Amino acid sequence: MGVRPLQMKSGIRTGQYRLGYDAFNGLSSITFADCAHAMVAMLDDDTWRGRAPIVQY
Repeated sequence: MGVRPLQMKSGIRTGQYRLGYDAFNGLSSITFADCAHAMVAMLDDDTWRGRAPIVQY
């Protein structure tokens, strides 16, 4: 399991992000904190098992 963040930046965790394969904007960014939150949340959810979704705002 893993995620594919587009551009990562410093900042606080908001908890507001999207996981998936939908169309995305190549300029989208996400904070390190929200990316980490998404990765930890995936440990309790088999939805993304064996997949690597894009994580973005």
